[in-house]
Amino acid sequence: MSLGLRTYVALVFALLKSLQEMVVTITHTKTELGEMSNLAHRDYLTGIPNRISLYAYIDALGKRV
Repeated sequence: MSLGLRTYVALVFALLKSLQEMVVTITHTKTELGEMSNLAHRDYLTGIPNRISLYAYIDALGKRV
């Protein structure tokens, strides 16, 4: 069973569209994870580091000594 050129072109475009959607989804997910991490480690109003960041910093200092 032989498919025509138009069918192959349509399949390639469908695959490219699916790939583009996956890349956009991955990009959005990474952006959202970064924003959640920022919200978890910084005060929402002031943007300064919060207690979690302080504890992580102190722990890192303890490991260096």
